[in-house]
Amino acid sequence: NLEDLKVIEVRHLACENKGKFIRLPKLVRASIGKFLLPLEIFKEVEVLKFHWVKFHWIFQPHLDLNFDFHNLVQLQLKVELDWLLVLKVLDHCPKLQSLVIDISKKYGRCYEEDVWPYPQTVPTCISSHLKTCRLIYYRGSKDEFHFARYILENAKYLRTMKFHTLEEEINDMKRELSSCMKISDTCTLSFSFF
Repeated sequence: NLEDLKVIEVRHLACENKGKFIRLPKLVRASIGKFLLPLEIFKEVEVLKFHWVKFHWIFQPHLDLNFDFHNLVQLQLKVELDWLLVLKVLDHCPKLQSLVIDISKKYGRCYEEDVWPYPQTVPTCISSHLKTCRLIYYRGSKDEFHFARYILENAKYLRTMKFHTLEEEINDMKRELSSCMKISDTCTLSFSFF
């Protein structure tokens, strides 16, 4: 009958998953701090949070993402970012409506050159369902800007794109992001300063 599950990371705790884990058919919301359980357990949830997860862990053989999150409508990532891997995860979230990405200031692969490796296909959730997108700790780096622009150019039903920043040059960010083409006629940009 469990509907909410929070898996936290406990430092210096060795944990090994042995045997078969019983499925949680009524699980609706999950918050994951470390992959101590098979990721497939969470495939039916509607709300999912990854906290400080290195994305390459998801794509290791024992954590292979070879299934879709068919019911997922809200996803929050607080991760060491690789934007192309973010898009790969979104490929497995066909009904996603709300995306929050908490950008780690300490980490992240940056594509600082002018050419961002623009993906060939757009995840279904972006083109058909995404309504809100929030980027927390947005710094305006080229790779962050290219990702934000990608969302704005491809999310037909996007209503709100929010940027939370620590940067003092918020007016420059507003100007740059406001100049992006938006495929959604109803999309508004929102900026806040921590």
